[in-house]
Amino acid sequence: MRRILGLGAGLQAMSGVAMAQSPPPPPAAVATPQHPAPPHPWRSRPVAFDAVLGIATPWGLAGLSAEYAPLEWLSMGGGVGTNLLGWQLAAMARARLTPARRGSFYVGAGYSQGRHSQFEGNRDGVLSILTGPLTAMGHDAKRGHEWRIARWLNFELGGERREERGLDLRGFVGGAFLLNPGAGVVASPDSSAAVLPTRGFMLYAGTALGFSL
Repeated sequence: MRRILGLGAGLQAMSGVAMAQSPPPPPAAVATPQHPAPPHPWRSRPVAFDAVLGIATPWGLAGLSAEYAPLEWLSMGGGVGTNLLGWQLAAMARARLTPARRGSFYVGAGYSQGRHSQFEGNRDGVLSILTGPLTAMGHDAKRGHEWRIARWLNFELGGERREERGLDLRGFVGGAFLLNPGAGVVASPDSSAAVLPTRGFMLYAGTALGFSL
């Protein structure tokens, strides 16, 4: 009987030693919280409406534009504005260089048309801010040209930002190429004054502010 009890105690002691030497079970994996990725700025809000202000822009001095982004890197749109001579119609496509960010540089190209005139004080586009006062100091006034409909091919560079709550902001500079320079007629009937040559290219600059949906 004593031998049986001793054998049982020995087996129990050996099993305790084996359990002590066995490696502890791995701890349960701790679940790390998953933060959802922020919504893509142009995918979550593809439609935008903006007010445009600038000098010699495709929208003139002021206008309204609407656009749609079928892809996160591409926007297409158009609008209407005025250059104080008449209505301006504009269409533009823009390709973003960093479409996954809320702020991105872009390149754009488009078409615009509307009433247009070229005189000494305005025929240099946005540069007329500098050249206009200098030409106004001259003594001999020169005749300019007027277009009932001037047609332009526009290229621009800019930056835009679209916030999560819908704010849409854009700034740009560009160049406009006159497609129908021969359609301009001499504006002044004074035949004694010299006629300015037609300017077929102008620089423009502007900004746009609005909201996206």
